[in-house]
Amino acid sequence: MHCTKIYLFLILSLTILASSLQGQGTSDNFFYKDFIYFDHIKSVQFGHGNLQQSFPIIDLNSRGSLSLSFDDMEGGDKIYTYAIVHCTKNWERSELEDIEYMDGYNGEEIEDFEYSISTILDYTNYRLRIPNDDLEWNVSGNYVLIIYEGDDDDKIPVITRRFMVIENVITIGVKMENPFNVSLLRTHHKLNFFVTNKNFRITNPINELYAVVLQNNRWDNAIENVSPKFQTANQIQWNQTDLITFPAQKEFRNFDTRTLRSTSEFVHSIDITYDAATVLLHITEPRTNRNFLSDADINGKFILANDDFDNDRVRSEYSEVIFTLDPPYKYDKDIYIIGKFTDWEAREPYKMRYDEERKVYIGSCTLKQGYYNYLYGMIDEDGKISTELLEGNWYETENEYTVLMYYSEFGARYDRLIGMRTIISSR
Repeated sequence: MHCTKIYLFLILSLTILASSLQGQGTSDNFFYKDFIYFDHIKSVQFGHGNLQQSFPIIDLNSRGSLSLSFDDMEGGDKIYTYAIVHCTKNWERSELEDIEYMDGYNGEEIEDFEYSISTILDYTNYRLRIPNDDLEWNVSGNYVLIIYEGDDDDKIPVITRRFMVIENVITIGVKMENPFNVSLLRTHHKLNFFVTNKNFRITNPINELYAVVLQNNRWDNAIENVSPKFQTANQIQWNQTDLITFPAQKEFRNFDTRTLRSTSEFVHSIDITYDAATVLLHITEPRTNRNFLSDADINGKFILANDDFDNDRVRSEYSEVIFTLDPPYKYDKDIYIIGKFTDWEAREPYKMRYDEERKVYIGSCTLKQGYYNYLYGMIDEDGKISTELLEGNWYETENEYTVLMYYSEFGARYDRLIGMRTIISSR
């Protein structure tokens, strides 16, 4: 296993080096995005306290904290350390030195861990809260949390997670509007928003304010670095035709494995042996041409929970969850299972394979007990995940939209995050 880790680490290092030579990366040995570097790291959750669905953003002077939790499927106890890096609005390392954006030290060890209890697959759960007695931040903006395995001489990244520290000094107004392009009326969501900065002076808002808009807290399809269109006496406006427009998608598919003692909706069968648990989901079909169906979801997120035992942190089982998609024909692109639990990445462990005999796509992945949202997607011509061909879009879909406002003051050495607003779409 050690040789495997070294091999994967070398691949990662070469990948980042190649990106750096192309002007797309940094000299760091990690990615500035949500990423899991090894398959034995599972069930990564990062948010406010114990709120698993929460967005990892925290007020600059808040007394609250962000909580990270993950499982190591290799079990035992290891040395895991953590560090934070301050970033620009574009998620690159900022000009600030550690001492300028934090009090404390990077490189402290994670000391809160627990071994699984009476589970089929052994694992160790690790948990971290920041800020803490060893580390806290003192400026706003974008940050990346890095979890390393090993000591200072031989440490490798295993997890990276984005988070944000905010100064709420402005007010953001957001509203949904019909797209200007009539062909998008029944398939897309358009946003319009403005900033009121009565008590916060901005000398040149057209050149110093930048908006980022997220759909369901996703960064892979975010609309970034949008400057204002014009300024009035009381407001700074972003009303720009169809620039802030997202495919509306459909409500997320879901399945529930909070109990393995009986099947739930969308779960066909559960098979448990002495060395494995297998969950077979019902066969699904593409929804592209289906009418909209309102169904409660959690906008792509997942909740880890166990209805069978207390202390689900270490008593929850891992099972192989099997997905089956029955298509009208074999597609010329690979199909992936995507959701927050895949970090919205089209990753190899979540790729479906086509069964030539049964004429269906089959995929499987190892997941902890809980409630999961997901979609089926492909990689489009721009290298991004698209769900249009397999799921379709419908304007009545409920999505969560978040506007983040960055202030890049002329002459300043870092980008401040000065406001945020989240709304739920409804038309």
